[in-house]
Amino acid sequence: MLHRQFQQWRKNLFLGWWVLFAVMVLQMLVAGLFFQSFGVYVPVLIKEFGWSATAISLSVSARQLFGSITGPAIGFAIDRYGSKAVIGTGLVLMGIAYISFSRVNSLTIFILVQLFLGFAANLSGWLPCTKLLVNWFARRRTRALAFMSIGMSVGGLLSPLIAYCISSFGWRSVAVVSGLAVLSGLSLLPLLRNSPEAYGLEPEGYVKPSSNLADDDQEFTAREAMRTRSFWLIAMGHGLALMSVVTIITHYVTHVSTGLGYSLQTAASLFAVLTTSQIIGQLISGFFGDILSKRWLAATGMLLHSTAFLGLALAKALPLILIASMIHGIAWGLRGPLMSALRADYFGRKDFGKIMGISDPIIIVGALVGPVLAGYSFDHFGSYSPGFLFISAMALIGGIFFAMATKPQKRAKAQLSSQNLPV
Repeated sequence: MLHRQFQQWRKNLFLGWWVLFAVMVLQMLVAGLFFQSFGVYVPVLIKEFGWSATAISLSVSARQLFGSITGPAIGFAIDRYGSKAVIGTGLVLMGIAYISFSRVNSLTIFILVQLFLGFAANLSGWLPCTKLLVNWFARRRTRALAFMSIGMSVGGLLSPLIAYCISSFGWRSVAVVSGLAVLSGLSLLPLLRNSPEAYGLEPEGYVKPSSNLADDDQEFTAREAMRTRSFWLIAMGHGLALMSVVTIITHYVTHVSTGLGYSLQTAASLFAVLTTSQIIGQLISGFFGDILSKRWLAATGMLLHSTAFLGLALAKALPLILIASMIHGIAWGLRGPLMSALRADYFGRKDFGKIMGISDPIIIVGALVGPVLAGYSFDHFGSYSPGFLFISAMALIGGIFFAMATKPQKRAKAQLSSQNLPV
């Protein structure tokens, strides 16, 4: 009886929830084993090879730059071939890249492998997964994106485990196992479905426009989106947000361990607390993002980013470091899902992949500058504090950009034609 009820429940369950489950696990793998845990490798690599923090930061920036160059092509590939094919390709390449990482013995090879890893992670990570959820969810879109981000936060809990394994078995062995774990993500591909329309369904909570405009008139093409002020304001705000995020991912563990004198295990555990704190922000974003103003919530997140960096720049005692870390995690979790939800609300889902891909070269500037600036600060001043103070100020400016990004209005083609204006 119970088995029959379960089978009936599973049959009636909206397919989008299975897509969300698969995306959450993928984010846990990709983000947890790569983006979130990369900082754990940094002090170990500095100690083994004698590389400077600036040199490693430059490799991260090169990875981000390469990602921005390939971002538009990835966006076009997602819209043309579907997220499922792009994610599958990315998982295979990322598994190979991580195994290759285990053989690194020079800075040049390390940078090349970072480029390969970054490209593969972009194929299998945030953008194609976001596109899937934008396609499947409408009314509770922000909530779905927030739950996807929770997968990323849970992945951050792997940092203490990875730190322990690196200390016990060496970073090369951990890199190989990480590559195999990423390849295991291929088992989730059957759950990924590119769009509800292919299965005779509509997005969750979708309501047709009440006006007599065609659905296409509610969508912006990539070119039309680029002509709006909000496209650029969101991209610049997002770039300054990534300045904060990528800097933390790259340098947090080194700041706490090498800079402040705590153990690698303690630093990794604090980073796990930071990423776990994201869940609080993600829950706030998920429950209120579809009710309150997304742009003001994003601006609030940037204010919290600024406060967190100010605290990390000044704090030396463990309790204060912990508080600043939690504030950053909450800010990250609150703001993160809104980056995609804002664009989907403003520009629609038809050209979402292209719009996100074209945004990459703008967004990436912050991700390039932040880690290098912080690394230079550590090498030149012996402290991350000057760099962190600068990033704190930039986060405030990012909040202003989001506050100014009001929803653009698109005039209907029929209306334009009736006024004898060029379409």
